[in-house]
Amino acid sequence: MPFDWISAPGLSDTGFLFLIGVSFLTSAISATFGLGGGVLLLVLMTYFLPVAALIPVHGAVQFGSNLSRMLVQRRHAVWPVLLPMLAGGVFGCLAGAVFTVRLDDAVLRLVMGVAIIILIWLPKQSGASLTRPTLVVVGGVINFISMVVGAAGPLTGTALSRTIDGRHALVASQAVFQTAQHGLKVLAFGVAGFLLAPWLVLICAMLVTGFLGTLAGSLILAKSNDRLFSLVFKIVITALALDLLRRGSEGINYA
Repeated sequence: MPFDWISAPGLSDTGFLFLIGVSFLTSAISATFGLGGGVLLLVLMTYFLPVAALIPVHGAVQFGSNLSRMLVQRRHAVWPVLLPMLAGGVFGCLAGAVFTVRLDDAVLRLVMGVAIIILIWLPKQSGASLTRPTLVVVGGVINFISMVVGAAGPLTGTALSRTIDGRHALVASQAVFQTAQHGLKVLAFGVAGFLLAPWLVLICAMLVTGFLGTLAGSLILAKSNDRLFSLVFKIVITALALDLLRRGSEGINYA
């Protein structure tokens, strides 16, 4: 049956149903592991949304998804780490919003992929946590990259994992940072003139199923153990990094 009330330009009924379904799945993944869901959602949205709408609509959906995750898990957030990252993140978003020369996506993906793999598998020594000034810089860089390529969840998770111990603290802290990140992104695109109105039905539907996914993923997180979480976290983030390397190498002009 046709969904005539869907105003999103060019979006089919099948695409609408698919996207609200994957919003549940990817939110559950993020609530369980703290990362991966946003990147997966961005990739799947490329099959149904025009490029011009992709990053702002994805940002709006991710803002709601991370906000619900933050509200559910907020008591575990590590604010001494988050505050300097959030401060740097504001400047990163501003820089990304006014950056007129687009960075080469292929090179950026290669750099991100290599950095993530090194950081996630480098042995964590006592006292090796990121310092406060470093966290400010990291927050700015991550938000700048997010403005340019749409998603930087694996990089956020990698940086936080170098400083924060414990699955609940890591997942909750990433939710807080990414709520601010995507909120600033939506605001920046709005100021730039992008109209979210035609996409509001889709966004609201994805937010509802995303919240249900957050609840489901939080239950799974509560029942998992630290050792299993750490292993799965590293495997998932490494897989994402390898995919970044693959896509980056495909985009390089070797001529």
